[in-house]
Amino acid sequence: MEKLLTISVAAYNVEKFLRDGLEEIAACKNRDLLEVFIVDDGGPDHSLEIAKEFADKYPGVFYPIHKENGGYGTTVNYSVEHATGKYFRLLDGDDYLSTDGLDQLTDFLKENTVDMIITKYKRVGEDGGEVYNFPKDWGQYGNKIYKIKELKTDYAIGMWETSFRTELVKKHHRELPKHTLYTDQLFVGYPLPYVETVAIQPYYLYHYRVGRDEQSISVKSRSKHYQEQLTDTKLLLDYYNEFSDKDFSPLCMTRFYSTYLNSFKTLLVRDASRKNRKELKNYDKEIKNNYPLIWQEGTRSRLVRLMRKTNFLAYWPVKLFCDQSKIV
Repeated sequence: MEKLLTISVAAYNVEKFLRDGLEEIAACKNRDLLEVFIVDDGGPDHSLEIAKEFADKYPGVFYPIHKENGGYGTTVNYSVEHATGKYFRLLDGDDYLSTDGLDQLTDFLKENTVDMIITKYKRVGEDGGEVYNFPKDWGQYGNKIYKIKELKTDYAIGMWETSFRTELVKKHHRELPKHTLYTDQLFVGYPLPYVETVAIQPYYLYHYRVGRDEQSISVKSRSKHYQEQLTDTKLLLDYYNEFSDKDFSPLCMTRFYSTYLNSFKTLLVRDASRKNRKELKNYDKEIKNNYPLIWQEGTRSRLVRLMRKTNFLAYWPVKLFCDQSKIV
C-alpha cells in the first residue's frame, strides 16, 4: 500500500515515554497509510526493544532502526533518505502525536495536495498536563489553504507544527551535522523558501513534553551547548545568503531571523562575565557584517534593540534582574 505520511521518530533514551507515543500512532484509523521510522540512535536503554514490539505487532507500519550514536540530525538524515510517504514529519521520541490529530491530518492528506501543513501543538508536562497552547494569532486564518505569502505573521514556525510534502524535503534537504542539537531549525529552514501552498489546520497534533533540565530548550542545556546552536545558525544563514532574490514570505523570513535571535538569547543567558558579554557583542557584530538583512531584522526584538542602543552595557542589569527562563 502506498504510504501517505512518513513519521521520523528520534529515539534516544526515551523508553519512559516511547511506548505511549507509539500507542497513539497505532490507534490511528489510517494506521496502514503511515510509515513510522523509530530510529534508535545508539542509546543504552530499551527503546529499540519497544520499537521492535510495535514492528512485530503492526508490520509494514513501524520500522525499528538501530544505528550508532550520531545525534538528532543523523536520525533525520536517515529518515529523509528512506522515506516513501507522500508527506513527511518529525517526532521526538519523548513527545507524541495525538490519535485524533493524526486521523484528521491523514483524512485531509487523502483529499488535498499542498507543500506544507501547519497543525496546532501543545507544550505539556511529563504527566501530560498542558502548560502552553498554540499561538493565538493563527486563529485568524481558519481551516483553509493559502499561498504562503498570504500568511502575514511574525511567528517562527517550528518542526512541531509542520508536515512537508516529502518530495520538497528530499529535493532541498542538506545533511544535518552529527552530534549537534537544534538541527530541527535547519530541517524546517531548508525547504521553507520553496513552499508555495500552506494548509492551516485547526486541531492539536503535536504534544511537546517540557520541564526537564536535560531538554535541549532548557536554560541549562542551551548554555552548555551554545556552540552547537551557533553552528546551526551559521549553516542556516549561509543558506539564506545563497538566495540572490530574498523576497521571502514573512513566515520564511521569520524562521531565518528567529534562528539568529535564539542564538543571541542563548549567549545572553550564559553566566554573567566580561568575557561572555564580549562574545555576545562580537557575535552581533559578526551577524551585521555577514548577514546585514538578518541583523536589521533584529530590531524587531526589544531586547536586541536595548543591547545595541546601550553598546551592550544593558547586559549587566538584564543579567541581574531578569529571570533567565523568561529571556529564552
